Amino acid sequence: MSEDFVSDFIEECVNKNIFDAKQICEEAIKQIKVNEDELLKADQIRIKIYNLRKVLKQFNHETVRKIRSNRLRDVSKAYINTSELDLIKNYAINICNYIEKNGPSSPHQIRDAIGSYEDHVKIYGAMKWLGEKNIITRDSSGLKFLKGNNWDIRPNNIHSEMPD
Repeated sequence: MSEDFVSDFIEECVNKNIFDAKQICEEAIKQIKVNEDELLKADQIRIKIYNLRKVLKQFNHETVRKIRSNRLRDVSKAYINTSELDLIKNYAINICNYIEKNGPSSPHQIRDAIGSYEDHVKIYGAMKWLGEKNIITRDSSGLKFLKGNNWDIRPNNIHSEMPD
C-alpha cells in the first residue's frame, strides 16, 4: 500500500466489488478484527518464548548467558547517541507514568498510549530496559507490565539520572 492508505484501501475494496460506504466500513472492521487476532497470537508467542527462557534460566543454560550479553550490548548501543538516550529516557518516563496512572497494562496498550507505531522499536527498547532494571515487571500471566521491585528508582523527569 502506498502513503495514501485510505485511497488504497478503498481501491482494494472496489477490486473486491465492495462499493457501498457501509460495506467498506464493514470490511475495515473485519480487517481490524483479523489484525487484532494476529497481534494477540503474537503476544501469546512472546509469552511462550518468555516462559521457555525461564526454563533455560532455571537450568542456567549457556544460551541464557548469550541472550543476556547480547541484550546488554544492544541496549548500550542505543545509548551511544545522547539524543537517543534522551528519547529512550523520555519513553521510559512516559511508560512509568502510564503504569502509575493505569495500573498493569499490556505492551500494546502502553505503546499506543505513549507513541506511534513508527516509534515502537524505541518504546519496546525502553520497556526492555525498564524490565532489565526491574523497574517494571510482567504479571503472573506474562501479558501485562506492572511496577517492579525497583519502581522507586524509575526516572521521573528528563533531567534525572538513568539508574545503572
